[in-house]
Amino acid sequence: MLNLSPHRSNPALEAKITVDHRMSGKYFCVGFSVACSELFENEKFSMEHCHNIGLWDFDVTEVFIQRGTNHTKYLELQISPLGQVFALYIDEPRIKTRSINEFSELKTSFSAIKTLNGFNTEFKVAVSDIPGAGDKLFGNFFACLGPKDFRSYFALNTNSEEIADFHRPELFQPLGTIL
Repeated sequence: MLNLSPHRSNPALEAKITVDHRMSGKYFCVGFSVACSELFENEKFSMEHCHNIGLWDFDVTEVFIQRGTNHTKYLELQISPLGQVFALYIDEPRIKTRSINEFSELKTSFSAIKTLNGFNTEFKVAVSDIPGAGDKLFGNFFACLGPKDFRSYFALNTNSEEIADFHRPELFQPLGTIL
């Protein structure tokens, strides 16, 4: 079990985020457990498609993942405590992306459940959905929690700059080997 670290810009938010990950056949499975005092969610986002622009402005857990270490192409996945999903292929961070609109475009599955003290999420990422080449997986795990003025960011490997920045594939960590 891994603990996500708070970014240095975070306001004082008491939260604990743990992550488990493993390979299971042709899937990379990631489970988050988020313990926090209250949830910041918005029911306006769709449950019918996975192109929920702005979902990251509310509580979400995120997986950014790639095959190999080309430091550009990766898959970005997010899920809220309500089970709303955002998915996007990144070809060049902040420059070139490819939208994933419908769940049918992915073999990956998602789940979320609220708990008494937060929420749990799970990503079952199909290896065939992960861009790149090779049998080594690299990525980072994130959580965004709280309202806009008190937003807190957590990561397996946080960036050192003053502002949290998740789109930093050079900070991705080895996550495992495709079997």
